[in-house]
Amino acid sequence: PVVLIIKKLTQSNAIVDIRKIYEITATEAQFFHVNLSEILNTVEAILNNTRLLGPVINSTGQEIYTTKPMLRFENELVGLTDLLRSNSNYRLSENVIKQAISKQELEQGFKLSSEQSCSIQKLTSTGLEILQGRAGAGKSTSMKALRIAYELSGYKLVGATVSKAAATQLEAETGINSCTFEKLLIEIKHKNNHLINYNLPDNYISF
Repeated sequence: PVVLIIKKLTQSNAIVDIRKIYEITATEAQFFHVNLSEILNTVEAILNNTRLLGPVINSTGQEIYTTKPMLRFENELVGLTDLLRSNSNYRLSENVIKQAISKQELEQGFKLSSEQSCSIQKLTSTGLEILQGRAGAGKSTSMKALRIAYELSGYKLVGATVSKAAATQLEAETGINSCTFEKLLIEIKHKNNHLINYNLPDNYISF
């Protein structure tokens, strides 16, 4: 089942090496009770199939492969990223950001670092920004001020995470109403784009 195996190649990773191709092929072979010769022939058919792209040499000198659907998906993702990055609809004024930082500092009893203040300004500049840092770096504190800034501008924030535990932690640490991505997508799909559980208006922002 060449097409089936090619689909499975990128279920967990965007790229694979030749060892992974052999591994998945051998795993599938157990269900068909085929011999080694047939496994090798299947791998050869996969490598010659037009759905498979590669090999390409990566930075470590390893030969890697991907599939046409995966490459198309990643190109669409890059295009969406560029579109969101160019969207300035959610850009907040300097005055609102300063108010939010001052309010957050008053609530917590100490000042935000220059890195935290800078991150808030950056996160409120386009439709897609990323906040990354090690544990204990103050990301949650920055997100609190971020929430305050958007709420001062009339927005309601929604947090979305992979796991329920992470959503609970995000909400507890930032005050942002949070749920899993799965729940958020289901509610958007089945509640006519209105998150009833949170009683949100149309102008909500998801993080």
